Amino acid sequence: MSDIVNWRTLDRTLDRAMPAAAPRQVLTALLLATALAAPFGSRALLDWTERQPDSPAMMILHDGALAWDAAMTRLGLADAYGAVRQGMRNLQAARFASPGQP
Repeated sequence: MSDIVNWRTLDRTLDRAMPAAAPRQVLTALLLATALAAPFGSRALLDWTERQPDSPAMMILHDGALAWDAAMTRLGLADAYGAVRQGMRNLQAARFASPGQP
């Protein structure tokens, strides 16, 4: 029973320490995330649509994702996502490599 009381106390403490975000702040964060993800994540969106089961709605989404990826590739933004992702993988590999390994 004491664990439940402690969790409730912690929950009340966090509620006071971190007030809820205003709807406008949440909307701003979502729009910013969408604005960054849309151009740089076009390849991931295309890959996701290709993994989904075939349906008329998915075919429309896939066609849209294909056109979006082509546009972002022409602008050079689609490759930026892959480069950042590969860079992060290289950093992780270097961080967790055994001493003496490249």
